[in-house]
Amino acid sequence: MAVPLSGPDESAGQELVRGVRLAAGDAFAVLVDDDTQPGCADSLARIPEVMGVVAHVGAPAAAKQGPDWKRVHLPTVIGAPGGLPSLPSVLPPPDQLAGCTARLIGQVPYVVRTDGTPDALATAGVLKAALPTYFKGEATVTPTDVATEAAKLQGRREQVVYVGDPKLGGDLLRAMRAFSEAPFFGVSARDPAFVAAAGSAAENARVSGQSRPARDPTFLAAYRERYGEVPEGSAVDGYDAARLLIAAWQVAHGRNPAVTRSAVAEALPGVAATGSGGAMHLDPSLVLQPVGCQAYLVQGGQFVAETAASMTDPPQQPEAATRSGGRRKRAEGEWLGLPPPGHEGDPAPAAPGEPVHTPSVRRP
Repeated sequence: MAVPLSGPDESAGQELVRGVRLAAGDAFAVLVDDDTQPGCADSLARIPEVMGVVAHVGAPAAAKQGPDWKRVHLPTVIGAPGGLPSLPSVLPPPDQLAGCTARLIGQVPYVVRTDGTPDALATAGVLKAALPTYFKGEATVTPTDVATEAAKLQGRREQVVYVGDPKLGGDLLRAMRAFSEAPFFGVSARDPAFVAAAGSAAENARVSGQSRPARDPTFLAAYRERYGEVPEGSAVDGYDAARLLIAAWQVAHGRNPAVTRSAVAEALPGVAATGSGGAMHLDPSLVLQPVGCQAYLVQGGQFVAETAASMTDPPQQPEAATRSGGRRKRAEGEWLGLPPPGHEGDPAPAAPGEPVHTPSVRRP
């Protein structure tokens, strides 16, 4: 592995390590190197036993060091945005991620605000193409005109979809709340900088992340059993990246037990495995399919996983897309007046063969 072992991305790097160690189990050894230090690729390439690398959590490191992995001929799966198109990555390119995010935004009227950067404008274009019927206008926000743009939203009820720098998105939301209670969705704004900038105005805002959503109950249970908590985004990315490398190694081993790095690299395109979200595979262009995305609700300053989607899902219906506009998401069964799942008053499950007595429930 090549991950940051110091600096602002250290915690994300440790999460990536957790995911890889879970995927490797007892069958494969995991060696961790610090990608904040120069020569990381060369040092790993000098170890004959290294058959593949899971690399990076930050886009700058992936973009800067991507050529090194090609130069040293190490099969590498990138766990961060960016990198090289010729290297497989567990995270989709921006256009495919934006297409998935459109399913999280939902089929409701919306306006778009961007920071004007090329990536943000391109993402906004994909969103508009995916949801053209509901698009009601677009504008650019800069750090110097945040208050002015927020005031223009006074009286508007459409969902505000922001694309761009998370901190600027937080500034916009905080200024917005002086004029409007319109629902807010921050694209790829699952970032502490967003909450820090928005402050209390971030409460009940919806944002999307760049990491893949973890939907497979087997993975979730195994991670919770080993680490005692719910996996964070980088842990999910590390798990999926490692599963792809292991699957490629297994294909290469099936062809010739004397596995080489080049054999693993040749097996990667099109390789299939079971990951954090279930069945997955690399398509011929080395993009991991199906493309998945995750929406989060900001509650108490924390990002709470809310809705997951993939490119195979239809866009959400209005009820799902607008339920977070200042209102708490209902727990399953709450409309019946039942206690939430896991409530201490829940009856114990019936033993095999024991008759189950269901109390009558009056519909409201």
